[in-house]
Amino acid sequence: EYINELKMLRGKAKETATRLKIETLLATAYFDISLNTGKAMPMRYWKECMAILDRILDTLEKEKNIRLSEDEEIDENWEEQELDDEKKEGKDKKAPETIYIHGNMFSFVSRLSSNFSQSLHEVDEHDASYVSRLQDEVPLVGIIARCEKYYTKLGKGDLLVNIKLLHLTHVYYQYKKDQDVFSQKNSSRGYLMMPKPLFTEQKSIVYDLVMHLYHAEGARTKTIALLCHVYHNCIHNRFMEARNMLLMSHLQDVIHNADIESRILYNRTLAQLGLCAFRNGFYGASLDCLSELYLYPNRIKELLAQGVTSQRYHERNLEKEKLERMREYPYHMHMNLDMLEAVNLMSAMFAEIPNLAKHGKRKVISRSFRKQYDHHKKQAFTGPPESTRHLVMSAGDALAVGDWEKCYKYLCQLRMWSLMPHAEAVQEKLKKQIQESSLQIYLLVYGT
Repeated sequence: EYINELKMLRGKAKETATRLKIETLLATAYFDISLNTGKAMPMRYWKECMAILDRILDTLEKEKNIRLSEDEEIDENWEEQELDDEKKEGKDKKAPETIYIHGNMFSFVSRLSSNFSQSLHEVDEHDASYVSRLQDEVPLVGIIARCEKYYTKLGKGDLLVNIKLLHLTHVYYQYKKDQDVFSQKNSSRGYLMMPKPLFTEQKSIVYDLVMHLYHAEGARTKTIALLCHVYHNCIHNRFMEARNMLLMSHLQDVIHNADIESRILYNRTLAQLGLCAFRNGFYGASLDCLSELYLYPNRIKELLAQGVTSQRYHERNLEKEKLERMREYPYHMHMNLDMLEAVNLMSAMFAEIPNLAKHGKRKVISRSFRKQYDHHKKQAFTGPPESTRHLVMSAGDALAVGDWEKCYKYLCQLRMWSLMPHAEAVQEKLKKQIQESSLQIYLLVYGT
């Protein structure tokens, strides 16, 4: 009823300031619908609310003497007082230089964004409705960009930093083919990798946003900006830039003091850095990145905020599970856990199998790989490999006797190749590494 009354008043309002005041009240009323329900706003209301914010921005851009109060403290009743004065003095009274309306544009946009993210959790990720809902992110990012321009004109530094950080969280994970440093060549070798020189990054939205945020105050803002920047470089295969940025920041030394959201983003960035290192052929660096996450293999979903692992012999903590699910990333941002496990095991295989040939069981490089490999070797009978883990262990057996062709054949059967970008180029580098490791192991075993 309250919303309908406001809509009726909006239709009757003649003054621009009055109409803007009603629009801000209407936006607040829509947000209050789902305030304490724990659910996202219905899609119909969400789209109406987005249209309202669009109209508010239109008004603020056209009318130079009208603006929202934002973070400033003003007299709440001044509009009514001015209206009374106008009635007393007549229509000849001049309008004030700047008319202030209660409202905070960043608050409206951030609530719209959080409602959008929450709604993605409530939609079945395998249904067509998820894809159609995801398309609403484009106009949402458009409103955020318009809000940025509004704050830039006003000179609101703090609010501009907040809105740029919100904009960054919506774009940093998006892959752009024209920014990828691997290029496709029409030759018998398939894909060729052409990494660019260090720190010659193409200008992009993400680059512009993080450059502004690096000069902002607050350690958390800079941390999130850096992690988003590294993540963006990783998905575009700029491994050297990503690794150097992360190392020079010394973030790994202080991340344990950060808030949970920042630590989750750090874990996700580390996982992407491991995948990027693998695609570039740096298997040792890939192992260094992923081994930290796989110290707790049963907690990988929680570490990456991609769900909750069911514990068989432990009691369920419902409150903890609820918090984990609230922090969970939307499905389209999830990383493939099977690919992560395969990359971790393959990178560990190239370090651990030669190590076993040289030192025996005295020295351990990757505890998780060694444990699984020992369990595999103890089995009296092993059938044809099918799972990711079984395929890599069988490839390790072949590598241990110097049979590189059999090892390569097993690794090419992994399911992850259908999901990995530039799979042909990565397989070429993998083949070369298998041949080198096989020769190394052959010389270590039979060279004495």
